[in-house]
Amino acid sequence: MRFSLLCCMLLFCVVCGIPPVSADVIPPAYPVQDYSFEVINADAYPGYVFVVYPLSSGGGYQVAGKGVTITLPQGFSTNLYAFSAENYGIASVAAMIRDASSGQWTSPAVPAFTGVAPYQAIPNSVRAAHERYTIEAVNQSRLSLIAVSGRFSLFGGETLEVSYDSGQEPPGKPHYNWVGPVIPHRIGTTPAIPTATETATAPTEMETPVSTRATPAATGMILPLAAGGIAAILLMRRRVG
Repeated sequence: MRFSLLCCMLLFCVVCGIPPVSADVIPPAYPVQDYSFEVINADAYPGYVFVVYPLSSGGGYQVAGKGVTITLPQGFSTNLYAFSAENYGIASVAAMIRDASSGQWTSPAVPAFTGVAPYQAIPNSVRAAHERYTIEAVNQSRLSLIAVSGRFSLFGGETLEVSYDSGQEPPGKPHYNWVGPVIPHRIGTTPAIPTATETATAPTEMETPVSTRATPAATGMILPLAAGGIAAILLMRRRVG
């Protein structure tokens, strides 16, 4: 009796359990171990001071300038803010940090429409990445930032220089970024700056991950086998009884 119940429970788990995983599912994407970036043309706008905030989950900020490398923790995203030189100061930075935390923006700092997101890669492909950003436009209400190139150090010891403006893509780029959406501006195209209405209503674009559900054909094969097994167990119980 106990054996029959156990067999029924096992067959029920086969029918209702987790479907088999498709063999073509790619591994998830992870942040590279070491990520840094720089804003290579910050000095082209002498009327502005550009501040990166935050530098980690604990906060902190750093002034971005030519030749200044900014390192971020693994998987941590940040943003660039523009102050007019006449409004920049410790009090202004404190106001920017307070506004960024509260979500109510009254600071004179202008945030970049597209922030800085660490490069994501399939595991064991990229050890370290350093990306170069440029400021395309800045005024009292707009800051346009775009990634134009990157240097990637692979685990095998090779170093690759990639130019996004030339249409090249970073190494080990996954079809789907399980940590977040694939950054659309890495290929060197400048996204349009949306209006407030467009920002509020525009959907977030994400690539669709490969399905891991069982196909109808696979499910159709499991059900008859399970039904036959249950029928055999019931027949055995009648003979024993």
